[in-house]
Amino acid sequence: MPDTGSPPGPPEPAGTQPWPGFDKFSAVQGILDRNHALIAEIDQNHASRYPEGLQRNVVLIRELNENLTKVGDLYEELSGAFMQRVSSAQSVNPENRNNGDGTGWETAEREAA
Repeated sequence: MPDTGSPPGPPEPAGTQPWPGFDKFSAVQGILDRNHALIAEIDQNHASRYPEGLQRNVVLIRELNENLTKVGDLYEELSGAFMQRVSSAQSVNPENRNNGDGTGWETAEREAA
Protein backbone atom coordinates (compact mmCIF):
# COMPACT_ATOMS: atom_id res chain seq x y z
CA MET A 1 0.00 0.00 0.00
CA PRO A 2 1.54 3.38 -0.98
CA ASP A 3 2.19 6.00 1.66
CA THR A 4 -0.42 8.74 1.30
CA GLY A 5 1.17 10.99 3.88
CA SER A 6 -1.85 10.76 6.15
CA PRO A 7 -1.61 9.29 9.64
CA PRO A 8 -2.46 5.61 9.95
CA GLY A 9 -5.90 4.79 11.30
CA PRO A 10 -8.54 7.09 12.72
CA PRO A 11 -7.57 9.75 15.25
CA GLU A 12 -8.00 8.90 18.90
CA PRO A 13 -11.24 10.08 20.50
CA ALA A 14 -10.98 13.24 22.57
CA GLY A 15 -9.89 12.62 26.13
CA THR A 16 -7.86 9.50 25.43
CA GLN A 17 -4.12 9.33 25.80
CA PRO A 18 -1.64 6.78 24.47
CA TRP A 19 -0.10 6.54 27.97
CA PRO A 20 -0.26 8.42 31.27
CA GLY A 21 1.75 11.60 31.16
CA PHE A 22 1.33 12.12 27.42
CA ASP A 23 -0.54 15.37 28.14
CA LYS A 24 2.76 16.83 29.34
CA PHE A 25 3.74 17.26 25.68
CA SER A 26 1.14 20.02 25.35
CA ALA A 27 2.44 21.66 28.53
CA VAL A 28 5.98 21.56 27.13
CA GLN A 29 4.77 23.03 23.83
CA GLY A 30 3.02 25.87 25.66
CA ILE A 31 6.19 26.72 27.55
CA LEU A 32 8.29 26.53 24.38
CA ASP A 33 5.84 28.87 22.62
CA ARG A 34 6.13 31.31 25.53
CA ASN A 35 9.93 31.06 25.35
CA HIS A 36 9.78 31.91 21.66
CA ALA A 37 7.87 35.09 22.49
CA LEU A 38 10.27 35.92 25.34
CA ILE A 39 13.32 35.52 23.11
CA ALA A 40 11.76 37.76 20.46
CA GLU A 41 11.07 40.47 23.06
CA ILE A 42 14.55 40.12 24.57
CA ASP A 43 16.07 40.48 21.11
CA GLN A 44 13.94 43.54 20.35
CA ASN A 45 14.85 45.18 23.67
CA HIS A 46 18.52 44.44 23.12
CA ALA A 47 18.46 45.90 19.61
CA SER A 48 16.70 49.08 20.76
CA ARG A 49 19.27 49.73 23.52
CA TYR A 50 16.72 51.72 25.53
CA PRO A 51 17.49 51.51 29.27
CA GLU A 52 13.90 50.47 30.11
CA GLY A 53 14.04 47.62 27.61
CA LEU A 54 17.41 46.44 28.85
CA GLN A 55 16.15 46.50 32.44
CA ARG A 56 13.07 44.53 31.37
CA ASN A 57 15.37 41.95 29.79
CA VAL A 58 16.59 41.00 33.27
CA VAL A 59 13.05 39.95 34.20
CA LEU A 60 12.47 38.26 30.84
CA ILE A 61 15.72 36.30 31.03
CA ARG A 62 14.83 35.10 34.54
CA GLU A 63 11.45 33.90 33.27
CA LEU A 64 13.15 32.21 30.32
CA ASN A 65 15.55 30.45 32.68
CA GLU A 66 12.67 29.29 34.92
CA ASN A 67 10.81 28.02 31.87
CA LEU A 68 13.83 26.02 30.73
CA THR A 69 13.95 24.37 34.16
CA LYS A 70 10.23 23.55 33.89
CA VAL A 71 10.73 22.02 30.43
CA GLY A 72 13.59 19.89 31.77
CA ASP A 73 11.42 18.71 34.66
CA LEU A 74 8.52 17.89 32.33
CA TYR A 75 10.79 15.93 29.98
CA GLU A 76 12.14 14.02 32.99
CA GLU A 77 8.57 13.15 34.01
CA LEU A 78 7.75 12.17 30.42
CA SER A 79 10.77 9.92 30.27
CA GLY A 80 9.82 8.23 33.53
CA ALA A 81 6.20 7.74 32.43
CA PHE A 82 7.32 6.34 29.08
CA MET A 83 9.81 3.95 30.66
CA GLN A 84 7.16 2.81 33.13
CA ARG A 85 4.77 2.18 30.22
CA VAL A 86 7.40 0.19 28.32
CA SER A 87 8.30 -1.78 31.43
CA SER A 88 4.67 -2.65 32.16
CA ALA A 89 4.10 -3.64 28.51
CA GLN A 90 7.12 -5.94 28.68
CA SER A 91 5.91 -7.57 31.89
CA VAL A 92 2.50 -8.21 30.31
CA ASN A 93 4.00 -9.65 27.11
CA PRO A 94 7.54 -10.93 27.77
CA GLU A 95 7.84 -12.13 24.15
CA ASN A 96 8.09 -8.48 23.11
CA ARG A 97 11.28 -7.83 25.07
CA ASN A 98 14.32 -6.58 23.27
CA ASN A 99 16.96 -9.28 23.34
CA GLY A 100 19.83 -6.79 23.26
CA ASP A 101 20.83 -7.91 19.78
CA GLY A 102 18.20 -5.91 17.92
CA THR A 103 15.67 -8.75 17.92
CA GLY A 104 12.61 -9.18 20.05
CA TRP A 105 10.72 -5.92 19.49
CA GLU A 106 9.47 -7.15 16.13
CA THR A 107 7.88 -10.30 17.56
CA ALA A 108 4.38 -8.85 17.93
CA GLU A 109 4.53 -7.23 14.48
CA ARG A 110 5.48 -10.53 12.83
CA GLU A 111 2.76 -12.42 14.69
CA ALA A 112 0.16 -9.83 13.70
CA ALA A 113 1.08 -10.05 10.01
